[in-house]
Amino acid sequence: MSEIRRIERTRTYLEPGQTVAAVRLWKGHLRLPERQLWTDWEWGDDLHWDCCGNPFHARDLLEDMVNALPAHSAAELRRLVERLDALAGRQDVPRQVPPAVPPWHVW
Repeated sequence: MSEIRRIERTRTYLEPGQTVAAVRLWKGHLRLPERQLWTDWEWGDDLHWDCCGNPFHARDLLEDMVNALPAHSAAELRRLVERLDALAGRQDVPRQVPPAVPPWHVW
């Protein structure tokens, strides 16, 4: 935790406690039923995410933190993130933020 706090203090794009909040948000999202996970991946939940945070952005932040931490601390955080990812199954965990509008959507 001390390494995470240090990185949150030294990076201008992070705020104190943001990593813990990202873990909570990602964990809460992955506990949703599988059907809801796929619906969120395909279409998003902009109304809810505007007020409470986008879980896919939270997952990206966790990946960024794993890459920014020293090796030992990164391994600990990676184990936690991998356990969370396993809740939905590896194939269900997106590796990028979905587009705001599906590419096949025609205006």
